[in-house]
Amino acid sequence: MGDSDYDARMAQLHIRFVAMAATERDRLDRAIAALDTSERDVVLAEIRSIAHGISGIADTFGFPEAGEAAEALENLVIAGRADLASIREGGKRLSVELGRIDC
Repeated sequence: MGDSDYDARMAQLHIRFVAMAATERDRLDRAIAALDTSERDVVLAEIRSIAHGISGIADTFGFPEAGEAAEALENLVIAGRADLASIREGGKRLSVELGRIDC
């Protein structure tokens, strides 16, 4: 694969990441809003999944702040000792960072 093929493929992946970030932001906002429901464990698993997916790829596409916010949120959920207020705060931080991602 030549450099131009690589650059074209990375540009396509960047566009897909930007679209994914918007979708994941919506999912995250809904999950954060649902933390007080009886489905808390399911919601926490959803938040962790969203954060994990973003933390591994955001830096690749030039969004290190989103990656850091995602990693911090994932670690809060994994630790299991964080209060819901901390998880909400981490979720809002990640949501803000995802909102900054655009083409």
